[in-house]
Amino acid sequence: MSMLLPDALQGLADRLPLPRGEHLRDLALHGELADHLRRRLLDGLAALAPDGAPADEGSLDELRQQLGLASEEDLEAWRRRMGLDLADLRWCATYPRRLQQATEDIWGPALPGRFLERRADLDQVVLSLVRFRDADLAQELWFQLREGELAFGELVERHASGSDRDRRGVVGPIALQRLHPLLARVVSRYGERALVPPIDIDGTIHLVRIEAIQRAELDDRVRGRLLLELRESWLEQQMARLQERLLADPAASTEGEVTAA
Repeated sequence: MSMLLPDALQGLADRLPLPRGEHLRDLALHGELADHLRRRLLDGLAALAPDGAPADEGSLDELRQQLGLASEEDLEAWRRRMGLDLADLRWCATYPRRLQQATEDIWGPALPGRFLERRADLDQVVLSLVRFRDADLAQELWFQLREGELAFGELVERHASGSDRDRRGVVGPIALQRLHPLLARVVSRYGERALVPPIDIDGTIHLVRIEAIQRAELDDRVRGRLLLELRESWLEQQMARLQERLLADPAASTEGEVTAA
C-alpha cells in the first residue's frame, strides 16, 4: 500500500547523521547499532507531533516508574546526573504520547483502506480438527460424520491423539493467515458449520468441521495492529537505506540534525 508521507519523513534516512568513529564501533561491537538507528528514526517521527501540554504529573510518574526510581526527588537527581535540562526531561516523559500521536496523525487516515486490504487475514476461525495417517480410515469416518452416524465429539474421543486429543479437537480462534494455506482456502470456500471432505496435507489426512468464522472489525485492537504494521513498513525502508549508507561509507556524516524539539 503506497501513501504520500510528509516531507519530514520522506528520505529521513538520507538526512540522519550516522554514528562515527568509536561511537560506531562501540554500537556495532555490542550489537546495538540497529536499535540505535531505529530509535533515531522514531525520534524523527515523534518530533512531528504537536507540542501539546507540558509534561504532567502522570507522564512524569510513568517515566519515574519506568526508570525504577522511588520518588520525584530521585527523578530530579537522575535528571541532573544525566546532564538533562527540564526540556529534555519533558521530552522523555512525553515521548510515548508524542510517538503514538505522530503515528496516528500520519498513518491513521490510511487505516480504512489498509483494513479492507488485510481483512481476510485478520478474520479468525474456530475449527474442529482431527488428523490421521490412515487415509482409508479417515475417509470412512468422514462418511459416518456426514451421515450423522458419528458426532465429532465421539470422533475426538475415539480417534484423536497427541495435540489433537489435548485440545479436544478444537483449533482457534485463530487468524486465517496462521492456518496452513490449504486450510485457509477451504475455510473461505466452505464457510461456517461446513463438514469438509478429507484434506491431505503433506501425507496427513485432516478431518475438519468449520465451527465459526469471526469477521474482523476495525476496533481499537485492530487499529493498533494496523498502525504498527504501517509504521514498521516505513521503518524497514528507512533502515535499509541507512544500511546502504553505512556500507557505502561507514564514517560518512550528513549535514543537519534531526531535532527532538
